[in-house]
Amino acid sequence: MPITKTKFWGNNHQLAVWLIKESIDELQAMLGASHVCPPEITHEAKRAEWLAARVCIKYLCENMGISFNGVDKDENGKPLLINQANSELSISHSYPYVAAIISTRHTVGIDIEQVRDKLLKLAPRFLSEEELTQTNNEAERICLYWSAKESLFKYYSKGNVTFKKQLLIAPFDFAEQGIMHGEIRMPDVNKIVELEYEVKDGYVLCYTTPCPTSL
Repeated sequence: MPITKTKFWGNNHQLAVWLIKESIDELQAMLGASHVCPPEITHEAKRAEWLAARVCIKYLCENMGISFNGVDKDENGKPLLINQANSELSISHSYPYVAAIISTRHTVGIDIEQVRDKLLKLAPRFLSEEELTQTNNEAERICLYWSAKESLFKYYSKGNVTFKKQLLIAPFDFAEQGIMHGEIRMPDVNKIVELEYEVKDGYVLCYTTPCPTSL
């Protein structure tokens, strides 16, 4: 089983990262015949991501004692565990990795990204002036800020967010892994959210912890 990272905050808040090494047929066999990749997803890597994400989620559900009945989406595109109204779910994928986090007590958000130089040009669109200064124009740091804001976006989960002005990251000491704090500034939500991150093998992983604090 290619689980490359797990983190458990007890039985009610857990995450896992899966490195895809299996074929489409192997992933489908692991998932079971009752959960089939939609036919409109034709690209092989995308099909592998879809299947591996659900295998990863199934693993977490089994570990947490939750029945896995598949994944649906709400009107805003937020993923939901079918028939598990009291569970929160967030998913991310950047081939060949997929990541998932489930909680029965807290809202969650997770993102995994491959470090890409093209974010250097896009950075002024989603980073504030202070955040741009903090990145020192380094691709790895810019990618981490993007991943952190994606995690906050998923945590908020209602869409219509301006990343540059409404999702903000406080200054932090950059390292291979650590803690940062993000702020959601929306008309209906004003909240500080704790984020944990890891930079490894050309990828960044960022996710919310069970420690959000309202302002």
